[in-house]
Amino acid sequence: MKKIELIGGEHAVLLIHGLQGTPIEMQSIAKRLHKASYSVHVPHFKGYGYSTRDSAHSVTPWRDWRGQVLHELRGMKRQYKTVSVGGLCIGAVLALSVAEEASASISGLSLLSTTLFYDGWSIPGTVSCCRSAITRRSVISTNTRVASHLASKTKNCNSG
Repeated sequence: MKKIELIGGEHAVLLIHGLQGTPIEMQSIAKRLHKASYSVHVPHFKGYGYSTRDSAHSVTPWRDWRGQVLHELRGMKRQYKTVSVGGLCIGAVLALSVAEEASASISGLSLLSTTLFYDGWSIPGTVSCCRSAITRRSVISTNTRVASHLASKTKNCNSG
């Protein structure tokens, strides 16, 4: 599976698709961000995303995914002035987890359909990777600013 990399300006966004998904899940968001002059990376992480070569045993532990996301973030931080991170579902959980460790490197978070509470789905322990991140003040305040911005946009869309 190929990654999506759209080169724009000096501000970048790292997007993380959902578990066993592909970068294509984030393509429409990536294109919109690129149109707004952002550089956008949507990588395919080994053992996390779907690939036609995968088997039932291809999924790796969440710590491996987190390490791959941190590696991508650090590379982007060296290349761009600012880097924001966004994720879908378990990708949003990974974004929170990475924000806990590398909060100084992240300008903002965008969390879509975040899985905050384990509901018995067959990925034991995945949510534990971000329990402390959820309570960190810096992550919550960043998320609150993003949520407030999105809420104001939604209110403006619904009022017309």
